[in-house]
Amino acid sequence: MKRLLFMMLITALTLSVKMVSGNPKSFDTVTIDYYGKSYKIQLDKDIIRTSIRKITAEELRYVDSLHEYLKPSIKEIDQIKENLSLPDWLVYQLIRRIAEQIYSKYDDYTYYTVLKWALLSESGYDPIVFRSNDKILLYVQSPDIIYNLPIKTIGYKQYVCLNYHDYGHQIQFENEQFSQQFIFFKKEEREFHYTMKTLPSFQPESYIEKNVSFIFETEKQEYNVLVNPEIQDYFTNYPVTEYRYQFNIPFSDITYKSLIPKLKTKLKNFSIEKGVEYLMVFVRDGFQFETDTKLFGREKRLSAEETLAYNSSDCEDRSALFFLLVKELYNVPMAIVSYPEHINVAVLLPKKNGRQILVDNLSLTMCEPTPQKKKRGVGWVPREIKKQPYEIAYFYNQK
Repeated sequence: MKRLLFMMLITALTLSVKMVSGNPKSFDTVTIDYYGKSYKIQLDKDIIRTSIRKITAEELRYVDSLHEYLKPSIKEIDQIKENLSLPDWLVYQLIRRIAEQIYSKYDDYTYYTVLKWALLSESGYDPIVFRSNDKILLYVQSPDIIYNLPIKTIGYKQYVCLNYHDYGHQIQFENEQFSQQFIFFKKEEREFHYTMKTLPSFQPESYIEKNVSFIFETEKQEYNVLVNPEIQDYFTNYPVTEYRYQFNIPFSDITYKSLIPKLKTKLKNFSIEKGVEYLMVFVRDGFQFETDTKLFGREKRLSAEETLAYNSSDCEDRSALFFLLVKELYNVPMAIVSYPEHINVAVLLPKKNGRQILVDNLSLTMCEPTPQKKKRGVGWVPREIKKQPYEIAYFYNQK
């Protein structure tokens, strides 16, 4: 009896594939624009769409057919990931673009989301889907600390929501009954991490020059830095993470080479105290100030390269840029000092001038990379925060 049912299941699956695609070996070519380059992927849109529709209706037999017809996409994802050394977040951005070519989020958001779930799973991650009426949320298993996204704990594993932004960060969970879907679709279950050990470069021709100018010791300083505004698109929905993640996101190679060697030349005859002050003024006076609320309508932390690309930024963003510049040019211990409404960076300097804080038995000098009414040097902090409580949000000491 079991054998008969098994044969009937295989026959039904085979027939469904033939009915949908006519020729199971025929493929469509879709073009994915990713990091300034076009990639062509061979896949069968019809059978993938049919499988997604059937899986969404919980017809489990279509999982195997979907697995088979996603192979070209997964092969291409793996190849791009290897070529660009993509961190997990940028793999997900690639998956979003592939899913959009098969099911636009604006045409059918449910099928688009289920397809992302399938692509994540086939790529080795551990995604899960929750649905409530007309809402569908996609989570991925990640141990990282995330502050502004829904989190679910299942067993001993933490899952972070990937698509909360599509609902305007406004779901009233106390009024919704979300249930888990598609728990049968499990593969390697690799953890998803938000760390960025590398940041790939776009194609060289897609970079533009951005002028950063400021006054240092009465003399005007100017730098033309190569940035790519598209970086904003890839990090639009990057969550609020720990400072150790955000502040250590490196520059892409092209942006790095357009700025760091020039700064090294400029600072080579400076003392470290004067060099750090120069970098502080570069960050403090080279960009306009604006709050996250006005820029994005919510809290958002920019990486150093994003801060270079945007025209305006707040204290956290400037601290990220200042931190990375000091790290690249001096690589000394630093602390991220968090006040109730402000962020500063403290740097280990040979000469102890101005406001000091003790971290891990090291006396670090406070630095203010955010614009102030009075332009002061290292060791100065605004009067309004001098007596405020603070905590060390992150301590960097690369020995």
